Amino acid sequence: DHIRARKQLGHTREDGRWFESERALERYRRVSSVAATKARGCVRYRRDYVHPDAVPMLRRGVRFDPELGMWLGSRDRKRLDKGWRLQDEAWIRPQDAGRVDEGLWLVEGDWLPLERAEQVRSKIDRMWTIPGPTVRLHATVRREIAGRAIHEMEGAVDDLRQVFGVEPLLPLDVCLLRTEEQYDRLAVGDAEGRRAPTHSSGFHVAYSAFFAESWFRPEEGAKSPRFSGMGVGYWNEDYEYGDLFGVHNARLAAALSYVDAIDPSRETVREAEESFDEGGLPAAYAAHYEEEKVLPAWLRWGGAVYAERFFIDHDAASDRSPTWPREWSLENLRGIGELDPMEEIFRADIDPSDRERVRKILIERGLLVAFLVDGGSVVTEEAHGRLKAALAERDAEAIAAAVELVERVLVGEREAVLRFAGFE
Repeated sequence: DHIRARKQLGHTREDGRWFESERALERYRRVSSVAATKARGCVRYRRDYVHPDAVPMLRRGVRFDPELGMWLGSRDRKRLDKGWRLQDEAWIRPQDAGRVDEGLWLVEGDWLPLERAEQVRSKIDRMWTIPGPTVRLHATVRREIAGRAIHEMEGAVDDLRQVFGVEPLLPLDVCLLRTEEQYDRLAVGDAEGRRAPTHSSGFHVAYSAFFAESWFRPEEGAKSPRFSGMGVGYWNEDYEYGDLFGVHNARLAAALSYVDAIDPSRETVREAEESFDEGGLPAAYAAHYEEEKVLPAWLRWGGAVYAERFFIDHDAASDRSPTWPREWSLENLRGIGELDPMEEIFRADIDPSDRERVRKILIERGLLVAFLVDGGSVVTEEAHGRLKAALAERDAEAIAAAVELVERVLVGEREAVLRFAGFE
């Protein structure tokens, strides 16, 4: 909170908060008005509009600190007043604050220089947990890569607000691993049974991120493991082009967390948590998890792929078009073949073993969402508005009707979609 230091760094203060860039301030202004908060499905709580899922915590006196990226109770706030500090989610005693200033990291009781801390945290079972106002990142990557990934994930969240209108309660839990081998191991579990699988459909082999719907972890004070489902991706900086693909993988992982959070499978998760006392997840858990969804798979994946591949790159170099991700994706799609029939894009069952087919269907779904958001058609804009309004109301029947309208409109606009995608 040192004003001169903040200003020297180019930070701007508004509404009692510091913003580290004009982009962050612009994003805040875009979503902070009363009209914007209502449109995102927020509800009135005392003098403010808040996310509905935040109300129970606020009633218990827990408050979100956007600077720390954490929900803090009264005891936590008293600790901070007494000089305690937070390093990620670790509480640092006042007498040890100097170690933080020296650049040391508290890792499992030991103070380590960053390079050594990164070595320890590079293991799946010892990963970083990095809090933030938009994303809470669980990662085995280096801190520098984590920072770059979080920046991309924040952009993906912005993109998905445009798609769905509503947003989940932030921050989102997202996982980013440093190698594809770690990514596979987290999905399928440990061969010796020390770590259970976190994903059941095998979809992780077909694309560059998956949602870990079967991830349950022990929680202090809980009798059984608690749901830890989140999007999972990898960023391997040691591979050729690894940094380039890492951007897309990070965005997709965050997007999968987002779309699951606005359309959760709460009842299935509740039953699963209770079933751990009887020997683990039910056999039909994953199928029930999917069946509970209100939004169809094509729209959930389409939104996620939109944030992964069809975004506007506001940080693009001066010699590169900000729309390069979209141009690249459409070039990929045209190289694979003709656009599938709309009904097939909506309903196709995806076989993870057919990676080329998976890639084509997912890019096509991202294309349909891109057209819905950016196509400029009056009829699609109206259908899109109906969908966002229904999601804000949390009305399952209205959502189903709005999705049906969106699909009908997209079928009628097929020729316009083809032109939008650059097909002859």
